[in-house]
Amino acid sequence: METDSSNCLLQTVSGDGVNLCDHFKSSTAFLICSGPSVRDMDLSCLRSRGILTCSVNNAATVFRSNLWVSYDSPGKFSEVIWRDPAILKFVPIQRLDKPLTSRSTNGHLEPSTDTPREMPATFGFRANRVFRPQHWLTESSINCGDNESDGEALRLPGARSVMLVAVRLLHYLGIRRLFLIGCDFKMRYGAVNYAFEQSRSRRSVKLNNQIYRTLSVRFEQLLPYFEADGFEVFNCTPNSGLQVFPYVEFQDAVHMALGRMPTKADTDGMYDPIEPNEM
Repeated sequence: METDSSNCLLQTVSGDGVNLCDHFKSSTAFLICSGPSVRDMDLSCLRSRGILTCSVNNAATVFRSNLWVSYDSPGKFSEVIWRDPAILKFVPIQRLDKPLTSRSTNGHLEPSTDTPREMPATFGFRANRVFRPQHWLTESSINCGDNESDGEALRLPGARSVMLVAVRLLHYLGIRRLFLIGCDFKMRYGAVNYAFEQSRSRRSVKLNNQIYRTLSVRFEQLLPYFEADGFEVFNCTPNSGLQVFPYVEFQDAVHMALGRMPTKADTDGMYDPIEPNEM
């Protein structure tokens, strides 16, 4: 549905406003973050019918999700995500014309001539950088957790996070029960800190751990608004550093997500006429 782009949270790559509010009305989804615990989980059951998945950043190279969200420069994320037409992608509007990154034949990374605007199944979202818990679920742009000015926001260090963007976007799309995977919320220098290949400097590890602490407080502030709205969030990450949301075993979460989904597609007799007394 095309609409006025000036007040619309989402835009097509052509610049037209699009309304996808409640597109997945009252649905359940799994949000796959980038923590290393993903490596230890068998996510094959998330490919079952009736399961909706969303991933962030390069976590989509580990598990091919239905939806994908990014916030940082497009060049940080693999082309196997960008060029996949089966993944519905959401990126900040201001980054739609930034270059992707390609790997040359000699293995070096270099800027691509392509941008997200040329990629299939891609939408841009309006973003803001003033965190206001009481407005976070309802404002007409998506907050990434950072603060350009305090205003009514918490007086905490900046904590820009694609995870916050993904949670807000999924709520906008109609998700009312969300399970978190790969939400480790802790890093250690010299350890494996991601589900995919990526090293981190000592400074980067310190910065990320500070962001996790700030995000935990932000989620604590958001929780009452989630509860008032009927938006349930559960953490399926073992030993997660994020303690705000209740823990649910992964297999139990899958069972809850499938709900009334039939165990098989039984089509026998569906093309036969229905008798009047059966209507």
